[in-house]
Amino acid sequence: MLGSRLLDLAFQRGGALEQLRRYDEALSWYDSWRPFAVNEKREGEVMMLRYALQAVMGRTHEAIEGYQALVTQYPRSPIAYESQFRLGYLYESQLGDFDAAGREYEKLKAEPAPSEFQTQASRRASNLATIKQYRSTLLSDTTQARARAAFLLAEIYYFQIERMDSALIQYEAVEHVFPSSPHAAKAAFARLWIQTQDRGDTLAAAALTDTIASRYRKTRYAESALYLWRQWSGRTDARTALLDSLIANPDTTVIRERLETETHVTVAPADTSRPAIFETPGQIAERARQDSLSAYTRALYYAKRHGLPPPPPPAPGTRPADADTSQTRKPPAPGAPPVSGAPPDTASGPTIGPSR
Repeated sequence: MLGSRLLDLAFQRGGALEQLRRYDEALSWYDSWRPFAVNEKREGEVMMLRYALQAVMGRTHEAIEGYQALVTQYPRSPIAYESQFRLGYLYESQLGDFDAAGREYEKLKAEPAPSEFQTQASRRASNLATIKQYRSTLLSDTTQARARAAFLLAEIYYFQIERMDSALIQYEAVEHVFPSSPHAAKAAFARLWIQTQDRGDTLAAAALTDTIASRYRKTRYAESALYLWRQWSGRTDARTALLDSLIANPDTTVIRERLETETHVTVAPADTSRPAIFETPGQIAERARQDSLSAYTRALYYAKRHGLPPPPPPAPGTRPADADTSQTRKPPAPGAPPVSGAPPDTASGPTIGPSR
């Protein structure tokens, strides 16, 4: 019992060295405690820590070889299951080899004993299969299908496999490759969300808000971006003044064009001062507010990624607008842990998502 307790303390010290980025020292520390781990029949644990550290240090192939050895040495054990999962994750996140990652995840799915790693492997394998599907769609001839696939690929990167940088690059690619697509403005708004909520980059957020307000003026995301800026920054500036002006004095020409784009129906300008079918200022403000409610979705993922408690759900009666995304998730009940996602549903839109 005493030896096992000392080993726990040794592992904690190794973790502290890693947090200080004293990686070489941490690696030597784990190696020095390996004989004690053998005596306590916990060699697999210390080797797991060692290989995880090698992956952080960029020694990915060494880590892969180590995990493969653990799978062979400890078959059908928690050590083997975690090692198998980490193999797939390294191929996916470090090497970008999605085919190899999928094969490693499939091996874990075939194990008879259920485990949390098996569940996660199944989810990530489904995500990779969806990415492959979207990439195939990008080669199709239909521009709208390609634009939607490109956007959903970015959503998968952000929400499912948690590769924020890849998501940002993909969102930006949607804007550049499909500038006339409805998904371009949506991708820009998603980028703004990441810059504000995930990165907290004020300068980038301000510049992107200005770009959306001007470039995508004829879309709903102009008001939504300005509303997000006001809510996130807490400032009163030219952007918030522009939002107030757009809400109080809606441009009926822009709204008409927006309606025709969204509904594919030509609207006759019978009463250009206040067309009955056009949105009122209050409706414009409410739609912008609904766009901002996707903060709850992003906050859930942010909390999960950083090991934080889930945020409180939105106030009763508020429901975010639908969005194109790859997976539907319902907010957990207050106090309940986040629920692991089901395989992506690519046939229908969800009730909440990263962008509106």
